[in-house]
Amino acid sequence: MGKATVTRRLEHVTFARGLDVAAIREGDAVVAEDGVLGRVEQLVPPEAHSPAYFVVRVGRMLRRRYPVVPVSLVASVDSRRRLVNLRGRRETIDRLPETLPLVL
Repeated sequence: MGKATVTRRLEHVTFARGLDVAAIREGDAVVAEDGVLGRVEQLVPPEAHSPAYFVVRVGRMLRRRYPVVPVSLVASVDSRRRLVNLRGRRETIDRLPETLPLVL
């Protein structure tokens, strides 16, 4: 009896509501329901066609944070205007952890 090989790949993800998270790019502006939050600093995992998470640079130099945002919070992506709209308020998203979850 041989072992089965299981391969898990993150493909180009389009959610049921038509959201294309593969259009998110580093440098895109991130906007919460109540205003501008920051900019996309990094996609996680970077080599995937569609990210599972992205890191947002929030705040000024002395109070800068880098919360890790799951793509499940993305409400819409406007690739022409380079905007990522999130569900949730700035204060709540800013409090997300700055570390990746243990399992991707």
